[in-house]
Amino acid sequence: MTVSRTNRRRAIVALALTVVIAGCGGKDSESPSTAVPASTVIGPTVPAGPTTVDPRADDQRRLTTGQALRLSQMLLKNDQAKGAVAEMFVPFGSGATITLRGPIDWAGDQGSFVMSTTRSDGVAVPDSRVIWDRGSLLTEVDGLEKSMEARGRPGVTFVQRALNPQTASLDQLVAFVGSLAVDRAENPILLRQGDTAFLGSKTVDGVVVEGYRFGKTRYWIDPSSGLLRRVEARFARYDESVVITLTDHGPRTIDLPPASAVVDAATIPDVLSELNVPNP
Repeated sequence: MTVSRTNRRRAIVALALTVVIAGCGGKDSESPSTAVPASTVIGPTVPAGPTTVDPRADDQRRLTTGQALRLSQMLLKNDQAKGAVAEMFVPFGSGATITLRGPIDWAGDQGSFVMSTTRSDGVAVPDSRVIWDRGSLLTEVDGLEKSMEARGRPGVTFVQRALNPQTASLDQLVAFVGSLAVDRAENPILLRQGDTAFLGSKTVDGVVVEGYRFGKTRYWIDPSSGLLRRVEARFARYDESVVITLTDHGPRTIDLPPASAVVDAATIPDVLSELNVPNP
């Protein structure tokens, strides 16, 4: 792992953590059309299956030495795995549900997601792709190809802009998933002394996992492999926890669109305005 990639990952982590609730905070006034419409929900929280919890376990139970060690290594295990498949569910409103699914390449700081929307009023919404490429976000925009063809650039389907987790909700989700892999373990002694707790165990996708609270975020780890299987994180703009499930850990290759299919958002403000797409 190069120093430049490590520094870039740390920057992503820092940006992601600024939008996770650290004790208080409310929703911001983001425009409804900013990446994830305010009238939508990114999926309902998926039932995790039967739960078996130690009757002594609650969100205040101190970690044992072994539990602190496991918690300290979970993000390092992701880094060593190099990638995984992520599925994200985020409570955003009551008008619809949205699911983001796709591979993450932590080694290359990249990811590709299919965003599926189901509206409560039954209106069909086509799936779209969202691609994270290091410090950039590429989003597939409905109507862009036709607008760009009229301007002499046929075949353009993606808008590219700088990743902006501080203001854009979609960027926050992508940056947070990208921050779930680091190249060194935490200090288990400090974790035991910090705001952490053991939550017991439950079943996620047929795997019995152990739960850990670190601040306001909950992590569910496969004790046999040490791999992180689920994260429940609180963000200031959502009423409930964002739920991220990780499966199929291992190297991933992200398919990027050709350069001819991508346009820089900064060069087409008029087109984005016509399509009602903000440029955070």
